[in-house]
Amino acid sequence: MRRHDALALALLGMACALACGPSARADDAAKPRPRAPGDAQIIGSDRAGAYFVSRGLKERYDRLLGQLEALRRDIAGARISAAEGRGRVDELSKELEGLRGEIERSRVYVAGADIYEGKATAAFPMAADDLLLIDAPNVEIRGWDKPEARCIVEKSVLSRDGKGIDEDLAGIRLERRAASGKEVFGFYIGLADKPQFKVEWEGFPFKEFLGREFVHVRLAGLRGDEGNGQITVEAKNEQGAGQVSGQWRRQARLIVYVPRCRAVGVRGGLAGFRAKGVHAALRIAGEGDRDYDTSYEISQLDGPLTVDNMAIGRVEGVRGDVSVSATGFAENVSTTHDGRGITSEVPPMRELSYRDIDGGLRVRLVRGDLTVGRVSGRIDVENDFGRTTWLATSPLGKHDHRIVSQAGEVEVRLDPHALGDLPLACYSECGPVQLAEGAMKGQGGGVHFQSFTAAAGEDPRRAWHGLAAGRAAFAGINSMSAIDRVSAALHGRPREPGVDVLNRGGPIRLLPPGP
Repeated sequence: MRRHDALALALLGMACALACGPSARADDAAKPRPRAPGDAQIIGSDRAGAYFVSRGLKERYDRLLGQLEALRRDIAGARISAAEGRGRVDELSKELEGLRGEIERSRVYVAGADIYEGKATAAFPMAADDLLLIDAPNVEIRGWDKPEARCIVEKSVLSRDGKGIDEDLAGIRLERRAASGKEVFGFYIGLADKPQFKVEWEGFPFKEFLGREFVHVRLAGLRGDEGNGQITVEAKNEQGAGQVSGQWRRQARLIVYVPRCRAVGVRGGLAGFRAKGVHAALRIAGEGDRDYDTSYEISQLDGPLTVDNMAIGRVEGVRGDVSVSATGFAENVSTTHDGRGITSEVPPMRELSYRDIDGGLRVRLVRGDLTVGRVSGRIDVENDFGRTTWLATSPLGKHDHRIVSQAGEVEVRLDPHALGDLPLACYSECGPVQLAEGAMKGQGGGVHFQSFTAAAGEDPRRAWHGLAAGRAAFAGINSMSAIDRVSAALHGRPREPGVDVLNRGGPIRLLPPGP
């Protein structure tokens, strides 16, 4: 893509004006854009254009992805052994890696617009007990040891004709003011005592901000009512096939360096979010415009983490409890007209990795390819229709752990002695429950397969089948029966310490330790 520095462009424009005199004028019409050769196909895109590769390369890539997904379905449905499936997955993955390298070397970028860039910086003091609230669509937060917060605004403007660049860059600005919880979050004050608003209160991530004053920074000039406008970006091949998208002309990324403080809150972030080395509680509410190709990552966080409406892709190295809820997280739905008719469908699942957490983990997802690694505290995961892989690489804490799926895939890998004295229960209503050879080696207590019908409280009668394992599998978990425990685990009610893995309509695979 073509990028331009605003100052260099201004100096160049002054030189041209002096050389050409009053008769010189800019071309009002957008310049013709380049096109990809022949029938090249789109393999990836950004807001200014798209990457093209040959049709044959794109078809090979799509075919490999389809084979890999079909193989994973066969493994999930127990139509192929786990060992054979892993071997074939490794083969296809290596082939796919080589093909991606070939794509990287041969792809052609077609720019539908030019990008012009600028930057602004501001700083203000912060103390250890201070709170900071950030409103921005694209945010990166970095911890540091200086006694001030520093904000860097990286501005960009899309244009097809090079006009109005200075005005648009100046229109993107950082606003800072003193605010209060009553002013910004007044609706939530007293909500904890109103049962009819239980869901709203539990999902509200900024509880520390109520009753407090704090610094509020906001990226302004990015909304339509603040002077921003849409631009049409076309990226096509010589045959006229490709993509046409509408993009905001102005965009910006806010980088904030923060010292040790009480809490940092973020509203927005759906156009991009990263945080690293922050020494504070981190509270996030995903709002505003989405970039479907961006990533969300949090690492080396010294404090608890609460996220609402954002499927964080990587959470690693957190000292504190972690809660991620993304049940209403919108995906990039596409509508296709072809021989099947008109089809509306979602893209492949996002890969998510949560590990090295010194605290508890609570996750609520509709669909994600989630891997859970080391967690010292309680594990409470609901991934309704996605793929959940749990790598228990160290002894589990004595908590009521649960992994619950409606019809996704669940894979559990337990290192020797991971369970300790905790019982393990893996049950499904209509999916296969598979115990691979060597999966429970070193855990002790044996494995017992069973089936039963359960109806507890207001729950309808349900038929479950699966296995119980561990030293306490048949000792009873204090006074709670297996039937009562399954119902409590399904709905997330408190239970005695143990591990419950439930998948109502999909498979559960208990596999040997490994990556």
